[in-house]
Formats: sequence, structure tokens, C-alpha cells
Amino acid sequence: MSTTVITDSGEFNFPFTGLDMTTAINTLPSLWGALRARMFPAEALATSYVRIDISSDVIYALPVGKSIARNGSAEGRIIEVPSIIHYDNLTANDIKNMLAMASRSGDKALETMANQLNKKLGLFKTKFELTHEIMCTSALKGIVTDGAGYEIINLFTAFGVTKKQVFFDLADATTDIKGHCRRVRDLIVKDLSDETMTIIEAEVSPDFFDALTQHAKVEKFYQNSEHFRALANVGQQREGNYRYREFLHENILFKENPAIVPFKSGAAPLIAAGKGHAYPAGTRDSHKTFISPPDDINVLNGGAANPDDAIHITEKLLDHGEGIELKGQMNALPLWNRPKLLIELDQADGVSTAV
Repeated sequence: MSTTVITDSGEFNFPFTGLDMTTAINTLPSLWGALRARMFPAEALATSYVRIDISSDVIYALPVGKSIARNGSAEGRIIEVPSIIHYDNLTANDIKNMLAMASRSGDKALETMANQLNKKLGLFKTKFELTHEIMCTSALKGIVTDGAGYEIINLFTAFGVTKKQVFFDLADATTDIKGHCRRVRDLIVKDLSDETMTIIEAEVSPDFFDALTQHAKVEKFYQNSEHFRALANVGQQREGNYRYREFLHENILFKENPAIVPFKSGAAPLIAAGKGHAYPAGTRDSHKTFISPPDDINVLNGGAANPDDAIHITEKLLDHGEGIELKGQMNALPLWNRPKLLIELDQADGVSTAV
């Protein structure tokens, strides 16, 4: 990487390449990423498209083009991996006071410029990770949406899978919470097929979490149990820069998701009030994030994308020395391969899916 800030001709030379910035942004600490810390591993693609078929209620991702058909496979779908793009500028106002300093102590000026650039890259990283977290959370609901809330694909309607629901009726002190939890387990286990799991987890809203842990039957159970401290001291975990409460009950690990994020239409919770989304954890191949190569001719080589550089940065000098335009790009699509294993939970009363 060049360290020359002022050239002999007196022209400004931006000392950081797109490769430098791409490497830097992908190694910055994660602020968001509670789900991605433990789920949706990356799978690299060589194109911007992925074909998905469904067989025995399992969605398979295939390369676009010729592939071996699976018995019983329904009509496939070709999905374009969405490209999330964000622009920002490092302007003359950010660096004008550093140019005079560069003539006296270039190293100091370079370090100052690096600090300014790191601030920009840090903001980029936060925005891209937040968007990715939104997409991963929506994938647990079976309807993948982008950061603006626009639908990318509804796995239920695309492949004719009926969404499963379990209503807990938590406002009723006599509701059968044990039976509701058993129904969630049975609905998942019966369609687990050749997949394995270690436990069932459920991302739930704060009000669902409170209504469950404060329900009379739950409190009574733990008050008369040797595990009464489990309710009195609900665990707290941290992933990325995100802290949540969790509560293990009837072999389901309920995880509170209190995140409120700025969508295009306004701030909204990642998990809707009174809702939850249960899924099997510890599976082998039920979820992944497809990563396609960036739209940058300088790095295309016909090979697959590099999952370690999922956020790609390029730079462009602005006219008249106004500064540097930075373009960030992330081509990612998280998918849940087995939509029949996704259960929507509701703290209200209603008719639950039959086992």
C-alpha cells in the first residue's frame, strides 16, 4: 500500500486501495450479528444466482444451469442474490487540515487520515451487519426480506408449504403451557426427516418472554422445583454487541430478541410484539447464507466469492478534488432450507397447527 500523501507534482494521492479497505472492514469488530454468530454459515457462489428445488420438503440449492434432478422435485426457482449497496464520502472537509500537516510529518497525517477512514468503514460495517441480521431473522420466519422490509422470497408460498403456528394463550392463567411446548416439539420432530438437532430454540419478543416467564403455571412449577433459581435468575447472554435474556423450559430455549431497528418505514422490532419463531438448533444443513462475487470487474476471476470478504469496498476520486467516494457492497442471501421446521409462536389465543 502506498504511503505517499503528497506527490512531487503536488497532486493528492489517496493512500488506500479498495483491497486495503475491503480487508479492513471485514476484520473490524462486529456490533450486530447475534444470529450470524451461531447460524447461517456462508456458502460461496461463482454467480449472482442460485437455483433452489424442494424434495421431501427440503430445499436444495443448486448451481444455475444443468444439474441432476432429484426424485419428487417440484419446479425449481432461480433467485438472484440481492446486492446491498451503500455510498459515503470522505470529503475535503474531512482531510483539508491534514494536507498542510502532511508536508511537515506525513506519517502523522497518514495516521489521522486512517482514523477518519476507519470511522467511515466502521459505520459501513454497522449498516451492513444490521441489514444482514434483519435478513437472517426474516429467514427464520420463512419470508426473507431486505433491510427496507421488501420481500425477496416467501419460502412457504414459493414451494406450497403451509406455515405452522402454535398459540400459547398466555393471558389465560389455566392455559396448557406444557402442552403448547410439546406441540412445538412434536411439529418439528415429525418433519425432521434425515436432519439432526441438539435443541429447539425460539426467538421471541420481550412481551412474549415476560408473559411466559411470569405465567402462573410456570412460576408454580419452578417454585415447587429444585430448579426454582432458573426462573428467579433468567440467564443473560451476549453475542456481538448484543445482550439478550434466555430461559430453558420444556426442552425449548426461549431467547428474547429486543432489537428495534430503523427500517425505511420507521423503527420497528425484529420480532413483532407477542410473536416468536421456533426452529431446531444444532442442525447439519438447514440454513446458510449464499455469498456471490461483488460487482467489480477488477476482482472477478471466474471463481467463487470469498466469504471472508463479504463486504466489498471500492473508491473513486470526486471531481475538482472534493474528496473520495466510497462504495460498499454486500451480496448475500440467507435461506432456511427446511421451511416445515419453522414454527411461528403467538402469545394470544388461536387455533394451533395440528400434529
